[in-house]
Parts: sequence; C-alpha cells; structure tokens
Amino acid sequence: MKMHVHCIVEQECIPLPTAESETDYEYLKVTKKGNKTGVTYGIIHEVVTSARIDSITDTEFGHFYSFNNCYCVRDVTNDTPFFEIGDSGSGVFLIDETNRRLVPLGIAFARGRFGFSTYVCKIKHIAEKFQLKIYQDAFSSSILQRMNDDEPMDIE
Repeated sequence: MKMHVHCIVEQECIPLPTAESETDYEYLKVTKKGNKTGVTYGIIHEVVTSARIDSITDTEFGHFYSFNNCYCVRDVTNDTPFFEIGDSGSGVFLIDETNRRLVPLGIAFARGRFGFSTYVCKIKHIAEKFQLKIYQDAFSSSILQRMNDDEPMDIE
C-alpha cells in the first residue's frame, strides 16, 4: 500500500489594496499572467469605469452585459496587448515599486471595444465578501525578485 503525504508550505499572504482613494492608483503600472499572452504589463487608465460587453450568444437582439465600478487598464505598446481572449480570469496586480510588493487589484475579464484597453473587476470586495486571502505564488515571487534585484521594471 502506498501512502501519499502532502506537505503544507507556509505561504505569504498578499495584502489587499488600502489606498485612501482609488484615484491614487490611476496611471500606475500593473501586471498579470494570462493563459494566452503570458506575463504582460499595463497602465491603470481609469479607476471607476463601466464596461458594456455585447452578448456573444444573442447578437440579433443587441443584448449586452453591464459591469460597473471596474478598472480600465491600457496597453503599454501596440505590439503587446495586456489582454487577449483566453486571458479571462487572470489576476491583475498593482506594481508597488516604492514598497517593493505586488498588490492584488482585480480579475481581467474583457477587452475594450477599441482594442487598447482591458476591463478588470475589483478583487477587494470579492475577497472581503467570501473571506478570501491571496497568497504569493511563483509568478508574484518572480516579479518581486526582479524588483528586489533592482532590475528595472521598464514597461514603456
């Protein structure tokens, strides 16, 4: 008989955003790791915006979904989009270079109509409502390591 033993490794919990005002986040750098695009970087363009997403199953009658109180993240360059179809559900993190940490910001869920922005729902209320904690993983560890090695986070 084989016995499998699973070790639980103590992981560092990443704190949720605590800015006095969400406008403190405007024009700051963010990052995510998507299934389609891999690790990408963007800039927060708007901190309170609404997203209108057209229904892909009912285009005949013009049905759409509306999401309020979202972040809008802009692509940094035309060559590398921050988000593509297949990246939905990717965690988006604010790059806090001052405190050398990543701050969980939200979940990327849709590309903007004109193709240069991504809509991100805010994670803070979701995490608080469901009493969730967000832990550091290999992705966030690698970004933090680059920051601690004083490697420039040049995304422009």
